[in-house]
Amino acid sequence: MAKSPPPSDEPSINVEERLSLIEDALKWDERLKSLEAVLVSKERALRATPWWRDSRTITILAAILAAVIPLVTAIDGILKNARESQRAIIEQRDKIRQTYLDRVLKPGVTEGEQQRIFSLLSKLKSDSEFQEWAKEEMNKATQKVDELNKEKIILEAQNKELLSQLNVEKQKSLEDVGSLSS
Repeated sequence: MAKSPPPSDEPSINVEERLSLIEDALKWDERLKSLEAVLVSKERALRATPWWRDSRTITILAAILAAVIPLVTAIDGILKNARESQRAIIEQRDKIRQTYLDRVLKPGVTEGEQQRIFSLLSKLKSDSEFQEWAKEEMNKATQKVDELNKEKIILEAQNKELLSQLNVEKQKSLEDVGSLSS
C-alpha cells in the first residue's frame, strides 16, 4: 500500500501550491476579461465607423461609379443616335412627300400623271392619313382618266363619222364637178 506522507510538512506545501495555482488562474481570468473587453470595444468602434470612413465601402462605391458612368454615357449616345436617325428619316419622308405633292399639284400635269403619282403616294406607309388622302385622290384621278377615255372614244367615233360624211360629200362634190365639166 501506499504510504501517506507525514502530516506535518506536506499539507502546507500543498496548500501554498494550490493557492499559487488559484492566483495564477485568477490572473489569467482577469487578463482574458480585459482582452475580451478590448476586443468588444474595438468591434463596437469598427461598427460605429460611418460608411464614408470605411475604406472597403468607399472602394466598392468608387468601382460602381466607375462602371456606371461610361454605361450611362453609352446609353445616352445610343438614344441620341436613334433619335437623330428617326428625325432624319422623318425629314427624308417629308421631302419625298413634298416633292411628289409639288409634282401632282403643278399646273399642266395630266390626269394620267396625277394617277401615277397618287398611286405611288398611296404606297407610302409612313403617314396613314396622307396615304388615305392619296388613295382618295388616286380614285378621283382614275375616274377622271376613265371619263376622259370614254370621252375620247366617243369623240373618235364622232370624228370617224364626220370624216366619213365629209368623204361622202367630197365624193358627191367631185361627182357634181365631174358632171358639170362634161
